[in-house]
Amino acid sequence: MYAVDRSQYGMTALPKQARVNIEKNDSSYVQSHGYSLMVHVYGKSVHHIAFRMENGSYRWVGEQEQC
Repeated sequence: MYAVDRSQYGMTALPKQARVNIEKNDSSYVQSHGYSLMVHVYGKSVHHIAFRMENGSYRWVGEQEQC
């Protein structure tokens, strides 16, 4: 999540303290939706960060920020 330069996409910094929920999905869900893990970060804004498992590690595939 921190390996991606999120500011180039116009995303604000992630809060140092926030409520976080992790949503993990099975392989059939990945094929239809494109991600295997979604991290929801709740602070002043809400971030929904998608990751896909590739070669044994999670790769950032997209993010949505709600203000």
